Amino acid sequence: MKRFFYLPAILFVFTGCLPLAPFLSNESGNNKPASPTAVSSNPASSPASQPSKAPEKTSKVDKTVLRVTADQLNRSVPQQIDEETTLTRVDVQEDGLLYNFQLVTKNAAQINADAKEIIRNVVKERVCKDASTRASLKEGYSFYYSYVGKDKQPITKFVVAPKDCGFN
Repeated sequence: MKRFFYLPAILFVFTGCLPLAPFLSNESGNNKPASPTAVSSNPASSPASQPSKAPEKTSKVDKTVLRVTADQLNRSVPQQIDEETTLTRVDVQEDGLLYNFQLVTKNAAQINADAKEIIRNVVKERVCKDASTRASLKEGYSFYYSYVGKDKQPITKFVVAPKDCGFN
């Protein structure tokens, strides 16, 4: 029986998406994000500041499965992930799905470079550790993420590709 991409995608969207609220608290007014305990302080495990490029199209990637998955997920958007983050749309990419998120209470200009890096690191760590998403990565699928502020201005966009989690 063919393994469908939508199950890990749905599981990741509803259980593995990064709740941004803890990282965007700004009670001290210094625009520095709260430090998550899930992010490793080991510099060797930190990705480069530039997002990884997705690998060339892999024969294992099934565009029909991606389209069906995106259609299913888009039936339930907008989907509130937490008090700060809403999933607005899911788009098909060459080798995976692009999850588009919008912040509910912050404009793009309110999110500093440290917060953007934390978002990328935590999402990558979760994607690489989750059994369902690891299975999809091993099959050649990538996970794309795009965040915009409540003003719909871009905050960050990145991809977690198989090579980011140790797959070729």
